[in-house]
Amino acid sequence: MDFDDYMKAIENSSPVDWRQISTPLYMGILSPSTQHVGGRDKVVELNVMAPHTQLVFKRNLSITMAKGVGDEKFDWDFTKKFADQNATSFYLDFFFNSALVHREILVSVDGGRCSLPLPKRDLTVSSRWYAVARLVHQVTGGTWDFDTLAQRAGLKPVNVPWPE
Repeated sequence: MDFDDYMKAIENSSPVDWRQISTPLYMGILSPSTQHVGGRDKVVELNVMAPHTQLVFKRNLSITMAKGVGDEKFDWDFTKKFADQNATSFYLDFFFNSALVHREILVSVDGGRCSLPLPKRDLTVSSRWYAVARLVHQVTGGTWDFDTLAQRAGLKPVNVPWPE
């Protein structure tokens, strides 16, 4: 399977083709915080960066996605078009046989009601990436209509190659 076939398998799937697994996922990365004490560095804290959700493609268990690493405060104009203007960004990681093969950024808007694909500054987003973000929203239990919230944000799906 090449990369294009991998991405097409995801794009052409539907929410029922996926199994969602929530934490703990045993996929964490330890990141030490150190302080310089007495002439040497001392680890004062271990931070765990780990996704909170993994999606497993039922028709090919070699294909998985994981979301949730990051959770950084995000402040672009399009995030201010919602009643709850707090937004965060996080990674959506794409894996094949547990190897990271691609990474994108999702933006959780309107108090976590929806995770939208990170658009370009002109608010355009590849139609393919938009469709995958919608799929992730549906698989992970998004109860709000993805297209309505994306439209409110001003996202404009366009027919451009993805991933770049």
